[in-house]
Amino acid sequence: MLLLKKHMVELVRAGKKRQTIRFWRRAMVSAGRPAFCPGLGRVFITRVEVLEKLADLTEADAIADGFASRRELLAELRRIYGRGVPAGKRCYRVVFEWPAAAAEAAAANPGRANRRRAKSPPPPAVADRMQRVRRLKRYVLQCDPHGRLRNEVKVNCGAGRGGAGGAGAGDRAR
Repeated sequence: MLLLKKHMVELVRAGKKRQTIRFWRRAMVSAGRPAFCPGLGRVFITRVEVLEKLADLTEADAIADGFASRRELLAELRRIYGRGVPAGKRCYRVVFEWPAAAAEAAAANPGRANRRRAKSPPPPAVADRMQRVRRLKRYVLQCDPHGRLRNEVKVNCGAGRGGAGGAGAGDRAR
């Protein structure tokens, strides 16, 4: 999870914020994976880098973080965390993309971001179970919202309670 202040969420939506600076004991997000961000949904983490010290932050970092200058970025970090890197923590630069769906597709299939993946058929045991579930759904759909039957329906769902493969005691509506 990646938490952002409300005014920062608006900067992400406007396309002005593409990274954030964090002080963590260890990285809490991973590059190449999505992370949930309240107010935005999923963001796709493209890079997580450790900075040795705050002096390593540049003007480009400030602009990517949604600030007009490096000085403004450092002032905001001081306001949130206090002076310097807190004891026992490291400084991380987290670069992300939003909306995440397009970034995830591009990362999953480089060069094929717009092409859909062909689904392979399920194994026979799974296909059989899927067929049985479809049959059960037909039975359920013929009930009213309170669970009372509208019609008496006999459904063959494979191996019933009797184990004979026919309609067992639980397969027929009463």
